[in-house]
Amino acid sequence: MNMKRKQLFVLLTTLCLTIGSVYAAPNNPKYLPPEPGLFLVTVSVNDALMGSATGGGYYEYGTTATLTATPTSGYRFVKWSDETTVTPYVITVTKDVTLTAVFEAIPCSFDGNCGASGDNLTWELSCEGELTISGSGAMADYADEASVPWYSHRDDIVSLVLPDGITTIGSYAFFATNITSITVPEGVTSLGAAAFMECQSLRTIVLPGSLTSIGAQAIAYCGALERIECNATTPPTLASDALQGDCYRTAYVPCAGLEAYQAAAEWEDLDNVFPLTAVSITYSVVPSDVEMGTAGATAETEYCDRTEITVQAVAESGYRFVKWSDESTENPHDMILTSDQVITATFEADVDAGNLQICIGLNEFTVTNNPYAANIVLHNAANTLQTTVKRKPTPQIVSIPAEWPTGSYIVEFDGGDRAFIVTKE
Repeated sequence: MNMKRKQLFVLLTTLCLTIGSVYAAPNNPKYLPPEPGLFLVTVSVNDALMGSATGGGYYEYGTTATLTATPTSGYRFVKWSDETTVTPYVITVTKDVTLTAVFEAIPCSFDGNCGASGDNLTWELSCEGELTISGSGAMADYADEASVPWYSHRDDIVSLVLPDGITTIGSYAFFATNITSITVPEGVTSLGAAAFMECQSLRTIVLPGSLTSIGAQAIAYCGALERIECNATTPPTLASDALQGDCYRTAYVPCAGLEAYQAAAEWEDLDNVFPLTAVSITYSVVPSDVEMGTAGATAETEYCDRTEITVQAVAESGYRFVKWSDESTENPHDMILTSDQVITATFEADVDAGNLQICIGLNEFTVTNNPYAANIVLHNAANTLQTTVKRKPTPQIVSIPAEWPTGSYIVEFDGGDRAFIVTKE
């Protein structure tokens, strides 16, 4: 090859390599070079596992390109390589541009201030989803849920720790978090508006004795709520819509304040107000003699320090109810129990009108009319043998005990005021 031809071959080879380096598309061998006047916008990411970026390509001079960075789960977009922090990012194309979307792993813990006075209260959210408030004094009140410093992490919050020194719960503070149970410490005097609103995982909330007010919709729309405990003896002021929605509308309150809660206008719309510590009193209602009648309780209500029941006795034919073990003769009978006990209904046989009628035979006697309520007593003259026979409806047949020897025995009625002799042969 002569020198001129060799130089021409080298020139063409260099030209082809140069053209290939500008317009080649490594992943598309059929890619065609752009038309004159187009500029290339190249987008990439710092780590393909963290996210992706779109919007690259060829654009005419002066047109706009919209670049979008999309993080994968567990990561977040930080910035573009030109320090721009927005996405989508709109640029005007006037030249070739190369931009890289920078992503980073989302940290699992966060912290900041949340006090009414700035740093008087601080907060920290752990990797396990526990939100801890530290410090003392009042929490900040927020205008809406989006203003709360941990709002963007609210779905990760599953438990809450509040310090003893806190005095108020701020408005919207724990709106729509996934907290399952809350114990508000002593010293807190108020719950701000919407403080726990829409906490759909919340099942129990314990409120302190120091609480004086519960704000609008403070515990509203908490569909899973099962128990509200309020330890304040004096009912806190309750906003009319504090428990709005499908929330559990039963409160458990101190025994000493039960009647005050039941009478308070703010609390009267609740479905129920129960004592926090209802007593557990056991009782049984029994008849003095199962042959004479039956006895039982027909209604029961438990209160803080007592159980109210209604007892009733039903006499069998030929008998009548006499009294209860508390000496009451009412039947049915309302009773207030403050301790475990057995309640006894006493019965007796109906007395007959008129005079006593008795027929004495050998080894036994028959009573055909008995105007005396007392039991019948049978004994020998020396009182070495004696038995008491229950008064029963007449006619009543009484036999001398088979093991007693033959002889004469005394039968007493009316406590001994009436007596007869009966003989056993």
